[in-house]
Amino acid sequence: MTSVHETRLLTELRVPMLRSSRAEHIRDFYNGVLGAETTVIAADSRNLGAATWGLIVPDADAPAKWLPRAVSDDLESVKQRVRELGGDYSHEASLGENLLITAPDRSQIVITERKPGDERIARELRMMLELCTREIESSCAFYTRVLDLEQVAVPDDPYSYRVLFANETGLAGVVDMTSFFRETTESHWIPYFQVDDIHRAVETSVAYGARVTVPIDESLFETRYATLIDPTGATFGLREQPRRGSGVFGAFSPEHGRFLTDEELAGAATPVEP
Repeated sequence: MTSVHETRLLTELRVPMLRSSRAEHIRDFYNGVLGAETTVIAADSRNLGAATWGLIVPDADAPAKWLPRAVSDDLESVKQRVRELGGDYSHEASLGENLLITAPDRSQIVITERKPGDERIARELRMMLELCTREIESSCAFYTRVLDLEQVAVPDDPYSYRVLFANETGLAGVVDMTSFFRETTESHWIPYFQVDDIHRAVETSVAYGARVTVPIDESLFETRYATLIDPTGATFGLREQPRRGSGVFGAFSPEHGRFLTDEELAGAATPVEP
């Protein structure tokens, strides 16, 4: 029999899930900020399409929170890996068939088993998922193992930033939040939704009842971003497409572990190892 450690799960991140006790209200908020039908209530997920950025599940008993959502070929193996790495899992009625995974740092994701006929390919999301944690080494070890990803450190970053890749596709970032969050703040995931105009998107969010926690700033991935709290208390972010490169992590190369030059991006030169 093939062991768990030899089995490739092909776990794949999909659009994230928002737990909120005011599902219809918050759906209208995000659709107003991001565009019509960008978020749908989970009960309507049969209409999930390429334009959908998030699912919303009603949950009056838990704080509003965005959760990354993944599918897996083998949920039993996921459970075993979670236990081996010191995490926990549970089923909650509001999450339907999704399994709620709690990492040792107390951050959470949801995973469900892949349905027959669902193609196995690492999709690039229309957003950037970012984990804020004080336990960056163990947290990266947990999620790379459970989600079958690879981590690549960004050189010389003061916050020990890591990018999690599936093959060449960057799916999520991880940052050490020790120096910029209160000690009482638990590890958590933030979805940064891609927008064309960060200033307009932030202004619209505030007009609809959001509160800015990190004003518009420049990211190391050569793009502008901001972090906000929505009207129900969930943290989310907005960001523009990086100015160089492709994908949500721009010119950062997993193969070389650094940002590529313009010449390298254009294919005019062969990347030189640092």
